[in-house]
Amino acid sequence: MLTSTLVVIVVVFILELLRRRWELFRYFEKRGIPGPKPHFLWGHYHLLQANHTFWLDKWTKEYGDTFGVFWGNKPMLVSIDLDLQQKVLVKEFSNFVNRARLLALEEAHPLFRTMLTMEKDSRWKNLRSVISPSFSSARMKAMTPLIVKGLQDFERNLYKQESKYFDVYPLLKRLTMDNIGRAAFGIDANTQADPNNTSPLVVAALEFIDVIMSEVTDLLTNSFSFTGLNNFLEFLFRYDLITHASTKLCREATKIVKARRHGPKRSDLMQSFLDNNVMSVDVQALEASGQDDDSSFHAYKGKSKSLSNEQVVTNVCLIFAAGYETTSTGIASLLSCLGANPEIQARLRDEIINALGKEGTQMTDIDTLYTKVMGMKYLDQCVQEALRLFPPVTGFTTRTPTEPSEYKGITLEKGLGLLFPTRTVHHDARYWPKPLTYDPDRFAQKPVHPLAYQPFGGGPRNCVGMKMAVMSIKLTLCHILPKMKIVTNEKCTWTCKNVVCQPEKVMIRVESI
Repeated sequence: MLTSTLVVIVVVFILELLRRRWELFRYFEKRGIPGPKPHFLWGHYHLLQANHTFWLDKWTKEYGDTFGVFWGNKPMLVSIDLDLQQKVLVKEFSNFVNRARLLALEEAHPLFRTMLTMEKDSRWKNLRSVISPSFSSARMKAMTPLIVKGLQDFERNLYKQESKYFDVYPLLKRLTMDNIGRAAFGIDANTQADPNNTSPLVVAALEFIDVIMSEVTDLLTNSFSFTGLNNFLEFLFRYDLITHASTKLCREATKIVKARRHGPKRSDLMQSFLDNNVMSVDVQALEASGQDDDSSFHAYKGKSKSLSNEQVVTNVCLIFAAGYETTSTGIASLLSCLGANPEIQARLRDEIINALGKEGTQMTDIDTLYTKVMGMKYLDQCVQEALRLFPPVTGFTTRTPTEPSEYKGITLEKGLGLLFPTRTVHHDARYWPKPLTYDPDRFAQKPVHPLAYQPFGGGPRNCVGMKMAVMSIKLTLCHILPKMKIVTNEKCTWTCKNVVCQPEKVMIRVESI
Protein backbone atom coordinates (compact mmCIF):
# COMPACT_ATOMS: atom_id res chain seq x y z
CA MET A 1 0.00 0.00 0.00
CA LEU A 2 2.77 2.39 0.97
CA THR A 3 4.65 1.59 -2.24
CA SER A 4 1.58 2.31 -4.35
CA THR A 5 1.07 5.61 -2.56
CA LEU A 6 4.68 6.65 -3.19
CA VAL A 7 4.37 5.74 -6.85
CA VAL A 8 1.22 7.85 -7.15
CA ILE A 9 2.93 10.79 -5.41
CA VAL A 10 5.95 10.56 -7.71
CA VAL A 11 3.76 10.31 -10.82
CA VAL A 12 1.65 13.29 -9.74
CA PHE A 13 4.81 15.26 -8.97
CA ILE A 14 6.31 14.51 -12.39
CA LEU A 15 3.06 15.36 -14.17
CA GLU A 16 2.90 18.66 -12.32
CA LEU A 17 6.48 19.46 -13.34
CA LEU A 18 5.65 18.65 -16.95
CA ARG A 19 2.53 20.83 -16.81
CA ARG A 20 4.50 23.76 -15.43
CA ARG A 21 7.17 23.32 -18.08
CA TRP A 22 4.55 23.21 -20.82
CA GLU A 23 2.89 26.34 -19.41
CA LEU A 24 6.25 28.11 -19.21
CA PHE A 25 6.98 27.48 -22.88
CA ARG A 26 3.57 28.86 -23.86
CA TYR A 27 4.52 32.28 -22.47
CA PHE A 28 4.98 34.01 -25.82
CA GLU A 29 2.30 31.98 -27.62
CA LYS A 30 -0.35 33.17 -25.14
CA ARG A 31 0.70 36.76 -25.78
CA GLY A 32 0.66 36.51 -29.56
CA ILE A 33 4.43 36.93 -29.91
CA PRO A 34 6.06 34.73 -32.59
CA GLY A 35 9.17 32.67 -32.10
CA PRO A 36 10.83 29.28 -32.64
CA LYS A 37 9.55 26.22 -30.79
CA PRO A 38 11.63 25.60 -27.65
CA HIS A 39 13.32 22.34 -26.71
CA PHE A 40 11.48 20.83 -23.74
CA LEU A 41 14.64 20.56 -21.63
CA TRP A 42 16.87 23.41 -22.78
CA GLY A 43 14.51 25.98 -24.30
CA HIS A 44 16.71 27.62 -26.93
CA TYR A 45 19.79 27.92 -24.75
CA HIS A 46 21.66 24.98 -26.26
CA LEU A 47 21.43 26.68 -29.68
CA LEU A 48 22.20 30.19 -28.45
CA GLN A 49 25.18 29.04 -26.43
CA ALA A 50 26.67 27.14 -29.36
CA ASN A 51 26.28 29.92 -31.95
CA HIS A 52 23.97 32.71 -30.86
CA THR A 53 24.62 35.04 -33.81
CA PHE A 54 23.68 32.39 -36.38
CA TRP A 55 20.40 31.54 -34.68
CA LEU A 56 19.42 35.12 -33.84
CA ASP A 57 20.06 36.15 -37.45
CA LYS A 58 18.07 33.16 -38.71
CA TRP A 59 15.12 33.72 -36.39
CA THR A 60 15.02 37.43 -37.18
CA LYS A 61 14.57 36.57 -40.85
CA GLU A 62 11.87 34.01 -40.01
CA TYR A 63 9.89 35.82 -37.30
CA GLY A 64 10.58 39.51 -37.82
CA ASP A 65 12.21 42.26 -35.78
CA THR A 66 10.72 41.13 -32.45
CA PHE A 67 10.21 37.54 -31.25
CA GLY A 68 10.42 35.36 -28.18
CA VAL A 69 13.00 32.77 -27.14
CA PHE A 70 13.81 30.93 -23.93
CA TRP A 71 17.24 31.41 -22.38
CA GLY A 72 16.98 28.01 -20.75
CA ASN A 73 13.90 28.48 -18.61
CA LYS A 74 13.83 32.29 -18.89
CA PRO A 75 11.50 34.01 -21.39
CA MET A 76 13.55 36.51 -23.40
CA LEU A 77 12.08 39.01 -25.86
CA VAL A 78 14.60 39.49 -28.68
CA SER A 79 14.32 42.64 -30.77
CA ILE A 80 16.23 44.63 -33.37
CA ASP A 81 13.47 47.27 -33.40
CA LEU A 82 15.59 50.35 -32.71
CA ASP A 83 12.63 52.39 -31.50
CA LEU A 84 12.00 49.74 -28.83
CA GLN A 85 15.70 49.79 -27.99
CA GLN A 86 15.59 53.59 -27.72
CA LYS A 87 12.64 53.32 -25.33
CA VAL A 88 14.36 50.73 -23.14
CA LEU A 89 17.99 51.84 -23.23
CA VAL A 90 17.49 55.62 -23.20
CA LYS A 91 14.03 57.17 -22.90
CA GLU A 92 12.70 54.97 -20.07
CA PHE A 93 16.06 53.92 -18.70
CA SER A 94 14.95 54.47 -15.09
CA ASN A 95 12.53 51.54 -15.51
CA PHE A 96 15.09 49.38 -17.33
CA VAL A 97 18.23 49.94 -15.26
CA ASN A 98 18.93 46.27 -14.60
CA ARG A 99 20.38 43.70 -16.95
CA ALA A 100 18.51 40.46 -17.57
CA ARG A 101 20.39 37.60 -15.93
CA LEU A 102 22.29 35.59 -18.53
CA LEU A 103 25.01 33.86 -16.55
CA ALA A 104 24.43 32.15 -13.21
CA LEU A 105 27.20 33.95 -11.35
CA GLU A 106 25.87 36.24 -8.64
CA GLU A 107 25.39 33.60 -5.98
CA ALA A 108 28.58 31.71 -6.76
CA HIS A 109 31.09 34.06 -5.14
CA PRO A 110 31.18 37.46 -3.39
CA LEU A 111 33.41 38.64 -6.24
CA PHE A 112 30.38 38.98 -8.50
CA ARG A 113 28.07 40.75 -6.07
CA THR A 114 29.78 44.14 -6.23
CA MET A 115 30.79 44.01 -9.90
CA LEU A 116 29.42 46.90 -11.91
CA THR A 117 27.90 44.56 -14.51
CA MET A 118 25.99 42.61 -11.84
CA GLU A 119 24.77 45.46 -9.63
CA LYS A 120 21.14 46.59 -9.73
CA ASP A 121 19.02 49.70 -9.20
CA SER A 122 20.51 52.38 -6.92
CA ARG A 123 23.55 50.24 -6.10
CA TRP A 124 24.48 50.18 -9.79
CA LYS A 125 23.89 53.94 -10.13
CA ASN A 126 26.06 54.73 -7.12
CA LEU A 127 28.88 52.44 -8.22
CA ARG A 128 28.81 53.67 -11.82
CA SER A 129 28.92 57.28 -10.62
CA VAL A 130 32.13 56.61 -8.70
CA ILE A 131 33.83 54.51 -11.38
CA SER A 132 33.01 56.67 -14.43
CA PRO A 133 35.55 59.45 -13.68
CA SER A 134 38.33 56.86 -13.88
CA PHE A 135 37.71 56.66 -17.63
CA SER A 136 37.79 60.37 -18.44
CA SER A 137 39.91 61.58 -21.35
CA ALA A 138 42.46 63.00 -18.91
CA ARG A 139 42.84 59.64 -17.16
CA MET A 140 43.14 57.81 -20.48
CA LYS A 141 45.79 60.28 -21.61
CA ALA A 142 47.78 59.60 -18.44
CA MET A 143 47.69 55.85 -19.17
CA THR A 144 48.94 56.21 -22.76
CA PRO A 145 52.63 55.54 -21.90
CA LEU A 146 51.61 52.27 -20.20
CA ILE A 147 50.00 51.04 -23.43
CA VAL A 148 52.91 52.19 -25.61
CA LYS A 149 55.34 50.21 -23.48
CA GLY A 150 53.50 46.99 -24.26
CA LEU A 151 53.39 47.83 -27.97
CA GLN A 152 57.17 47.86 -28.17
CA ASP A 153 57.26 44.20 -27.11
CA PHE A 154 54.46 43.46 -29.59
CA GLU A 155 56.45 45.05 -32.42
CA ARG A 156 59.48 42.88 -31.63
CA ASN A 157 57.32 39.75 -31.69
CA LEU A 158 55.87 40.73 -35.07
CA TYR A 159 59.30 41.19 -36.59
CA LYS A 160 60.28 37.71 -35.40
CA GLN A 161 57.54 36.37 -37.71
CA GLU A 162 58.34 38.67 -40.64
CA SER A 163 57.75 37.42 -44.22
CA LYS A 164 55.74 34.35 -43.25
CA TYR A 165 52.07 33.80 -42.50
CA PHE A 166 51.28 33.21 -38.84
CA ASP A 167 48.35 33.40 -36.44
CA VAL A 168 48.61 36.80 -34.75
CA TYR A 169 45.72 36.25 -32.33
CA PRO A 170 47.80 34.61 -29.55
CA LEU A 171 50.21 37.56 -29.74
CA LEU A 172 47.29 39.97 -29.44
CA LYS A 173 46.04 38.19 -26.33
CA ARG A 174 49.47 38.46 -24.74
CA LEU A 175 49.70 42.13 -25.73
CA THR A 176 46.32 42.81 -24.15
CA MET A 177 47.21 40.89 -21.01
CA ASP A 178 50.36 42.99 -20.59
CA ASN A 179 48.57 46.26 -21.28
CA ILE A 180 45.65 45.58 -18.96
CA GLY A 181 48.04 44.35 -16.29
CA ARG A 182 49.83 47.71 -16.40
CA ALA A 183 46.75 49.88 -16.89
CA ALA A 184 44.50 48.10 -14.38
CA PHE A 185 46.80 46.65 -11.72
CA GLY A 186 50.03 48.54 -12.29
CA ILE A 187 52.00 45.32 -12.75
CA ASP A 188 54.25 43.99 -15.50
CA ALA A 189 52.64 40.71 -16.50
CA ASN A 190 55.43 40.22 -19.07
CA THR A 191 53.50 37.58 -21.03
CA GLN A 192 54.81 38.86 -24.37
CA ALA A 193 58.43 38.30 -23.47
CA ASP A 194 57.60 35.09 -21.60
CA PRO A 195 54.55 33.24 -23.02
CA ASN A 196 54.85 30.65 -20.24
CA ASN A 197 54.63 33.30 -17.55
CA THR A 198 53.51 31.80 -14.25
CA SER A 199 52.73 35.06 -12.46
CA PRO A 200 50.06 34.18 -9.86
CA LEU A 201 47.83 37.03 -11.03
CA VAL A 202 48.10 36.08 -14.71
CA VAL A 203 47.39 32.41 -13.99
CA ALA A 204 44.43 33.32 -11.78
CA ALA A 205 43.00 35.78 -14.31
CA LEU A 206 43.16 33.30 -17.20
CA GLU A 207 41.59 30.54 -15.12
CA PHE A 208 38.82 32.91 -14.03
CA ILE A 209 38.04 33.92 -17.63
CA ASP A 210 37.92 30.30 -18.76
CA VAL A 211 35.53 29.26 -15.99
CA ILE A 212 32.99 32.05 -16.35
CA MET A 213 32.75 31.32 -20.07
CA SER A 214 32.25 27.58 -19.52
CA GLU A 215 29.60 25.86 -21.63
CA VAL A 216 28.03 22.72 -20.17
CA THR A 217 27.56 24.22 -16.71
CA ASP A 218 25.65 27.19 -18.10
CA LEU A 219 23.46 24.87 -20.16
CA LEU A 220 22.45 23.01 -17.02
CA THR A 221 22.09 25.91 -14.60
CA ASN A 222 20.08 28.09 -16.98
CA SER A 223 17.55 25.39 -17.81
CA PHE A 224 16.05 23.89 -14.66
CA SER A 225 14.94 26.52 -12.17
CA PHE A 226 11.34 25.53 -12.81
CA THR A 227 11.95 22.60 -10.47
CA GLY A 228 14.42 24.17 -8.08
CA LEU A 229 16.87 21.57 -9.39
CA ASN A 230 19.12 24.32 -10.73
CA ASN A 231 20.38 25.09 -7.21
CA PHE A 232 21.73 21.57 -6.91
CA LEU A 233 23.14 21.60 -10.45
CA GLU A 234 24.87 24.94 -9.89
CA PHE A 235 26.41 23.62 -6.71
CA LEU A 236 27.40 20.31 -8.28
CA PHE A 237 28.72 21.47 -11.66
CA ARG A 238 29.60 25.11 -11.37
CA TYR A 239 29.99 26.66 -7.96
CA ASP A 240 33.07 24.71 -7.00
CA LEU A 241 34.83 25.72 -10.22
CA ILE A 242 33.76 29.36 -9.97
CA THR A 243 34.52 29.58 -6.27
CA HIS A 244 38.00 28.16 -6.76
CA ALA A 245 38.87 30.44 -9.70
CA SER A 246 37.30 33.54 -8.15
CA THR A 247 38.91 33.00 -4.77
CA LYS A 248 42.31 32.63 -6.38
CA LEU A 249 41.88 35.83 -8.42
CA CYS A 250 40.53 37.74 -5.40
CA ARG A 251 43.43 36.61 -3.27
CA GLU A 252 46.04 37.82 -5.76
CA ALA A 253 44.21 41.07 -6.51
CA THR A 254 43.69 41.82 -2.81
CA LYS A 255 47.43 41.54 -2.19
CA ILE A 256 48.01 44.21 -4.82
CA VAL A 257 45.24 46.48 -3.51
CA LYS A 258 46.57 46.36 0.05
CA ALA A 259 50.09 47.13 -1.14
CA ARG A 260 48.88 49.99 -3.33
CA ARG A 261 46.87 51.61 -0.51
CA HIS A 262 50.16 52.56 1.12
CA GLY A 263 52.46 52.68 -1.90
CA PRO A 264 53.46 55.44 -4.34
CA LYS A 265 50.80 56.81 -6.68
CA ARG A 266 50.68 55.64 -10.30
CA SER A 267 48.76 56.61 -13.43
CA ASP A 268 46.57 53.52 -13.69
CA LEU A 269 43.00 52.45 -13.03
CA MET A 270 43.66 51.00 -9.62
CA GLN A 271 45.13 54.30 -8.48
CA SER A 272 42.03 56.07 -9.73
CA PHE A 273 39.80 53.60 -7.88
CA LEU A 274 41.85 54.00 -4.72
CA ASP A 275 41.88 57.79 -4.87
CA ASN A 276 40.17 59.16 -1.77
CA ASN A 277 39.04 62.23 -3.73
CA VAL A 278 36.91 60.27 -6.19
CA MET A 279 33.56 62.05 -6.50
CA SER A 280 30.24 60.57 -7.49
CA VAL A 281 28.75 62.13 -10.60
CA ASP A 282 25.38 62.41 -12.28
CA VAL A 283 26.31 60.08 -15.15
CA GLN A 284 23.22 60.77 -17.25
CA ALA A 285 23.61 64.56 -16.95
CA LEU A 286 27.30 64.31 -17.76
CA GLU A 287 26.74 62.15 -20.85
CA ALA A 288 24.05 64.55 -22.04
CA SER A 289 26.62 67.36 -21.81
CA GLY A 290 28.84 65.61 -24.38
CA GLN A 291 31.97 66.19 -22.25
CA ASP A 292 34.21 63.78 -20.42
CA ASP A 293 37.28 65.62 -19.17
CA ASP A 294 38.10 65.94 -15.48
CA SER A 295 36.66 69.46 -15.20
CA SER A 296 33.36 68.18 -16.58
CA PHE A 297 33.23 65.41 -14.01
CA HIS A 298 33.86 68.04 -11.33
CA ALA A 299 30.94 70.13 -12.59
CA TYR A 300 28.51 67.22 -12.21
CA LYS A 301 29.89 65.84 -8.98
CA GLY A 302 27.76 64.87 -6.03
CA LYS A 303 28.78 63.69 -2.58
CA SER A 304 32.32 62.47 -2.05
CA LYS A 305 32.49 58.69 -2.23
CA SER A 306 35.23 56.11 -2.23
CA LEU A 307 35.40 52.44 -3.11
CA SER A 308 35.90 49.76 -0.50
CA ASN A 309 38.73 47.27 -0.92
CA GLU A 310 36.17 44.69 -2.08
CA GLN A 311 34.76 47.06 -4.72
CA VAL A 312 38.23 47.96 -5.95
CA VAL A 313 39.21 44.30 -6.25
CA THR A 314 36.03 43.15 -7.98
CA ASN A 315 35.85 45.97 -10.48
CA VAL A 316 39.51 45.98 -11.41
CA CYS A 317 39.09 42.24 -11.98
CA LEU A 318 36.05 43.04 -14.14
CA ILE A 319 38.09 45.42 -16.30
CA PHE A 320 40.79 42.77 -16.55
CA ALA A 321 38.40 40.01 -17.63
CA ALA A 322 36.18 42.10 -19.91
CA GLY A 323 39.03 43.98 -21.56
CA TYR A 324 41.19 40.93 -22.20
CA GLU A 325 38.91 39.24 -24.72
CA THR A 326 37.22 42.28 -26.25
CA THR A 327 40.31 44.41 -26.87
CA SER A 328 42.37 41.59 -28.37
CA THR A 329 39.40 40.64 -30.56
CA GLY A 330 38.91 44.25 -31.64
CA ILE A 331 42.53 44.57 -32.75
CA ALA A 332 42.31 41.20 -34.51
CA SER A 333 39.30 42.34 -36.54
CA LEU A 334 41.13 45.54 -37.55
CA LEU A 335 44.23 43.68 -38.72
CA SER A 336 42.10 41.22 -40.66
CA CYS A 337 40.07 43.98 -42.34
CA LEU A 338 43.10 46.12 -43.17
CA GLY A 339 45.06 43.15 -44.49
CA ALA A 340 42.20 42.30 -46.84
CA ASN A 341 41.87 45.93 -48.00
CA PRO A 342 45.35 47.26 -48.88
CA GLU A 343 44.03 50.56 -50.29
CA ILE A 344 42.26 51.36 -47.04
CA GLN A 345 45.36 50.31 -45.12
CA ALA A 346 47.56 52.63 -47.21
CA ARG A 347 45.19 55.57 -46.71
CA LEU A 348 45.15 54.98 -42.95
CA ARG A 349 48.94 54.69 -42.87
CA ASP A 350 49.26 58.06 -44.61
CA GLU A 351 47.00 59.70 -42.02
CA ILE A 352 49.01 58.22 -39.15
CA ILE A 353 52.37 59.26 -40.61
CA ASN A 354 51.09 62.77 -41.34
CA ALA A 355 49.99 63.11 -37.72
CA LEU A 356 52.78 61.27 -35.88
CA GLY A 357 55.65 60.79 -38.31
CA LYS A 358 57.21 57.48 -39.34
CA GLU A 359 57.99 56.58 -35.74
CA GLY A 360 54.31 56.34 -34.91
CA THR A 361 53.65 56.14 -31.17
CA GLN A 362 57.38 56.42 -30.45
CA MET A 363 57.24 60.15 -31.14
CA THR A 364 59.17 62.10 -28.52
CA ASP A 365 56.22 64.32 -27.53
CA ILE A 366 54.36 61.73 -25.49
CA ASP A 367 52.19 64.40 -23.85
CA THR A 368 50.38 65.12 -27.12
CA LEU A 369 50.28 61.53 -28.40
CA TYR A 370 46.84 60.73 -26.98
CA THR A 371 45.32 63.92 -28.36
CA LYS A 372 46.74 63.33 -31.84
CA VAL A 373 45.74 59.67 -31.96
CA MET A 374 42.19 60.28 -30.77
CA GLY A 375 41.86 63.18 -33.20
CA MET A 376 42.50 61.17 -36.38
CA LYS A 377 39.25 61.06 -38.33
CA TYR A 378 39.96 58.20 -40.74
CA LEU A 379 41.50 56.09 -37.97
CA ASP A 380 38.28 56.52 -36.02
CA GLN A 381 36.24 55.50 -39.06
CA CYS A 382 38.37 52.38 -39.61
CA VAL A 383 37.99 51.31 -35.98
CA GLN A 384 34.24 51.94 -35.92
CA GLU A 385 33.69 50.01 -39.13
CA ALA A 386 35.64 46.99 -37.88
CA LEU A 387 33.67 47.00 -34.62
CA ARG A 388 30.46 47.27 -36.62
CA LEU A 389 31.38 44.32 -38.81
CA PHE A 390 32.83 42.22 -35.96
CA PRO A 391 31.47 43.41 -32.60
CA PRO A 392 33.31 41.40 -29.90
CA VAL A 393 30.36 41.30 -27.50
CA THR A 394 27.15 40.42 -29.30
CA GLY A 395 24.69 39.13 -26.72
CA PHE A 396 25.18 41.19 -23.56
CA THR A 397 22.83 44.12 -24.20
CA THR A 398 19.97 42.94 -22.03
CA ARG A 399 17.50 44.68 -19.75
CA THR A 400 14.54 43.80 -17.56
CA PRO A 401 11.80 46.21 -16.42
CA THR A 402 11.12 46.91 -12.76
CA GLU A 403 7.54 47.89 -13.64
CA PRO A 404 5.33 46.82 -16.59
CA SER A 405 5.61 48.89 -19.76
CA GLU A 406 3.78 48.89 -23.11
CA TYR A 407 5.17 49.00 -26.64
CA LYS A 408 3.05 48.61 -29.78
CA GLY A 409 0.58 46.28 -28.10
CA ILE A 410 3.24 44.22 -26.32
CA THR A 411 3.28 44.27 -22.53
CA LEU A 412 6.84 44.24 -21.22
CA GLU A 413 6.04 42.57 -17.92
CA LYS A 414 8.04 43.05 -14.76
CA GLY A 415 11.01 40.68 -14.84
CA LEU A 416 10.77 39.85 -18.55
CA GLY A 417 14.19 39.66 -20.18
CA LEU A 418 14.90 41.77 -23.25
CA LEU A 419 17.83 40.94 -25.52
CA PHE A 420 19.09 43.29 -28.23
CA PRO A 421 21.44 41.36 -30.58
CA THR A 422 24.24 43.72 -31.57
CA ARG A 423 25.58 41.95 -34.63
CA THR A 424 22.15 41.44 -36.17
CA VAL A 425 21.58 45.21 -36.02
CA HIS A 426 25.09 45.91 -37.32
CA HIS A 427 24.45 43.67 -40.34
CA ASP A 428 20.99 45.02 -41.14
CA ALA A 429 20.91 46.46 -44.68
CA ARG A 430 18.21 48.94 -43.64
CA TYR A 431 20.81 50.80 -41.62
CA TRP A 432 24.02 49.71 -43.34
CA PRO A 433 23.98 49.26 -47.16
CA LYS A 434 26.14 46.30 -48.21
CA PRO A 435 26.52 45.40 -44.52
CA LEU A 436 29.17 42.69 -44.99
CA THR A 437 31.54 45.04 -46.84
CA TYR A 438 34.31 46.76 -44.87
CA ASP A 439 33.84 50.43 -45.77
CA PRO A 440 35.15 53.00 -43.25
CA ASP A 441 33.75 55.86 -45.33
CA ARG A 442 30.24 54.95 -44.16
CA PHE A 443 31.22 56.53 -40.82
CA ALA A 444 32.03 59.86 -42.46
CA GLN A 445 28.41 60.63 -41.53
CA LYS A 446 26.43 59.70 -38.44
CA PRO A 447 24.38 56.46 -38.58
CA VAL A 448 20.74 56.81 -39.64
CA HIS A 449 19.69 55.90 -36.08
CA PRO A 450 21.68 56.57 -32.88
CA LEU A 451 21.41 52.90 -31.86
CA ALA A 452 22.25 51.41 -35.26
CA TYR A 453 25.86 51.28 -34.01
CA GLN A 454 26.39 49.96 -30.48
CA PRO A 455 29.45 47.71 -30.09
CA PHE A 456 29.62 48.82 -26.45
CA GLY A 457 25.89 48.79 -25.74
CA GLY A 458 23.61 51.80 -25.61
CA GLY A 459 22.29 54.34 -23.12
CA PRO A 460 23.62 55.16 -19.64
CA ARG A 461 24.45 51.51 -18.93
CA ASN A 462 26.84 51.14 -21.84
CA CYS A 463 30.35 49.74 -21.36
CA VAL A 464 32.20 51.91 -18.85
CA GLY A 465 35.58 50.87 -20.28
CA MET A 466 34.89 51.60 -23.95
CA LYS A 467 37.24 54.60 -24.08
CA MET A 468 40.09 52.45 -22.81
CA ALA A 469 39.36 49.71 -25.35
CA VAL A 470 39.18 52.13 -28.28
CA MET A 471 42.35 53.90 -27.13
CA SER A 472 44.24 50.58 -26.98
CA ILE A 473 43.07 49.58 -30.46
CA LYS A 474 44.01 52.94 -31.99
CA LEU A 475 47.42 53.07 -30.32
CA THR A 476 48.20 49.58 -31.63
CA LEU A 477 47.48 50.60 -35.23
CA CYS A 478 49.42 53.84 -34.85
CA HIS A 479 52.40 51.92 -33.54
CA ILE A 480 52.73 49.26 -36.24
CA LEU A 481 51.27 50.67 -39.48
CA PRO A 482 53.94 53.35 -40.08
CA LYS A 483 56.61 50.64 -39.98
CA MET A 484 55.04 47.59 -41.55
CA LYS A 485 52.43 46.37 -44.00
CA ILE A 486 49.79 43.84 -42.97
CA VAL A 487 48.92 41.14 -45.52
CA THR A 488 46.28 38.41 -45.16
CA ASN A 489 45.73 35.30 -47.26
CA GLU A 490 42.44 34.02 -45.84
CA LYS A 491 39.29 35.24 -44.14
CA CYS A 492 38.86 34.96 -40.39
CA THR A 493 36.53 32.29 -39.08
CA TRP A 494 34.60 33.54 -36.07
CA THR A 495 33.18 31.52 -33.19
CA CYS A 496 30.26 33.06 -31.28
CA LYS A 497 29.53 31.35 -27.97
CA ASN A 498 27.81 32.61 -24.84
CA VAL A 499 27.82 36.39 -25.36
CA VAL A 500 31.10 36.94 -27.23
CA CYS A 501 32.53 36.40 -30.72
CA GLN A 502 36.19 35.49 -31.22
CA PRO A 503 38.31 34.65 -34.25
CA GLU A 504 39.51 31.06 -34.39
CA LYS A 505 42.74 32.37 -35.92
CA VAL A 506 43.96 35.51 -37.69
CA MET A 507 46.52 34.61 -40.34
CA ILE A 508 48.66 37.59 -41.41
CA ARG A 509 52.09 38.36 -42.83
CA VAL A 510 54.03 41.50 -41.91
CA GLU A 511 56.38 43.27 -44.30
CA SER A 512 58.75 46.04 -43.25
CA ILE A 513 58.29 49.37 -45.01
